[in-house]
Amino acid sequence: MKRRLSYVVVVAALGATAIPAFAQDGSERLPPSSAGAAQIAADGGRLTARVIEQALGTVLGEVASRTAVTLVAAPDIEQDAVSADIRNLPLDRALRELLKDYDTFFFYGSATQAPAELRGVWIYRKGTASMLQPVPPEAWASSRELKDQLAQADPVTREHIYESLLSRPDADSQAVVMQALRGATESDAELRERLLSSAVSSGVTFPPGLLSEMAITDRSEAIRLMALDALAQDPDVNQVAQSALGDPSEAVRERAAQILEPIPAGPNPDQDQPDPDQPNP
Repeated sequence: MKRRLSYVVVVAALGATAIPAFAQDGSERLPPSSAGAAQIAADGGRLTARVIEQALGTVLGEVASRTAVTLVAAPDIEQDAVSADIRNLPLDRALRELLKDYDTFFFYGSATQAPAELRGVWIYRKGTASMLQPVPPEAWASSRELKDQLAQADPVTREHIYESLLSRPDADSQAVVMQALRGATESDAELRERLLSSAVSSGVTFPPGLLSEMAITDRSEAIRLMALDALAQDPDVNQVAQSALGDPSEAVRERAAQILEPIPAGPNPDQDQPDPDQPNP
């Protein structure tokens, strides 16, 4: 049975830029580097990179931002420290050198009659990729492309798009999801309920005040209840729960009362406890 992994997706911005410290041919004009540094330049389909003990996810982000290639890394390798000294190699050869210690899938394709070119790379820990399936198509699209599709998509497709955006670490993707959760851009309450459940279970960091706002003002009873539950361990939950005591939903009022109910103090371990083997006086 084939396994599936979740992914951290780094989507490339089209175009190429170069760091001034690099010579055009990637030769000896490269400045000295220190541990934790990454110097990367791309030009004309070639890559130059000097990387010393830098997180793989950071390096992939730098490469993606300077090329037209989408890089997809399994999350368990994102913090791996990598080093490389690559001098003006064709992009695919440079990436093979950079990723030589990992399992990789290189995808070549073209939307026109032009020859196929490198479009994306999947990266996994060595020895783990033999039973994997490719990521779904929405994982290849940029956050902007996915956002543009939301207006015309049906609820099922929108849910897939939101889930894809939710898995991405960039601020733009997260902002689209949070606007949907607020109900500002998504009117399907059941879809928002499922999306909120996914966000909470995956440990997403919500903007300050968002859950409190949803717990008190959202038009969906289920979402108000879920937001209140998500806030149960928050230091400021009492204020939100006090407001929720006036909620029109009995279920929300009951949950708010439970949150406000003081937890009974347990026995003091320093206090002498009666010996169960001794008769009562």
